[in-house]
Amino acid sequence: LGRALKDRMHVIVDTDYFAPQPSDTLEILAGNTNPRVDFEHDNKDESKAVIARHNELVARDVPLEKLILAGYLTHGLDYCNNGDSKRKMKDRWPGAIASHSKGSDEALILPLSTRAAKSTIRLSQALDSIIQDKVKDVEVNPMESMLQAYKFVAAYSGVLNEAAVDANYDGDKYKALEAVMQLTQTQVQQQEDNIRAGFEMARSGKTDNKVLDKFSGRWAFMKDILTHLAQDSKNGN
Repeated sequence: LGRALKDRMHVIVDTDYFAPQPSDTLEILAGNTNPRVDFEHDNKDESKAVIARHNELVARDVPLEKLILAGYLTHGLDYCNNGDSKRKMKDRWPGAIASHSKGSDEALILPLSTRAAKSTIRLSQALDSIIQDKVKDVEVNPMESMLQAYKFVAAYSGVLNEAAVDANYDGDKYKALEAVMQLTQTQVQQQEDNIRAGFEMARSGKTDNKVLDKFSGRWAFMKDILTHLAQDSKNGN
């Protein structure tokens, strides 16, 4: 248990940003005006059910779309137009970003760490599970739930340029991340056909430079992924 707690990544949520609407407040007050938390309402031990639910969630297959999006958030957002890596810049970021890119997300946000990417995927899976429990036979959108999870994970994880958030988004981290999310959606939509062609190529067990060369800039990371998958397919894995 100690190791599990040590490896766990916490997600900080600014509850003031998601304050109840007046109608929500009406429902809350109409139901119960006791300001104290009722700890004696239900003393049943739900730990086994919680653990079982957790194990079920962990065992679920992660959609390929989420893995690709996680790759973009960890590698695509590391790319700069001048060919630099934000990670390699270290303390020189965002000051070393080229002048013509100062107003873009190159100077706004760092890529996710592998650990944060895992947390984003896990939270996304949990969000999907909640929706599916509440609405039967609903089709969840993998990219939408991943981006919503990303907003929560990234907001207070230290990846944002605080000065840029203050200057361009009135200090609102969620608003800044929504701008990043919108650009990410555009990036993914522009690459959908290329990604599809890339996975068709990988399934064949062969690599085709005409396909691989479709991925450049922020999407250059896909070349390594597709080459790796093609080799796996060739080896029968």
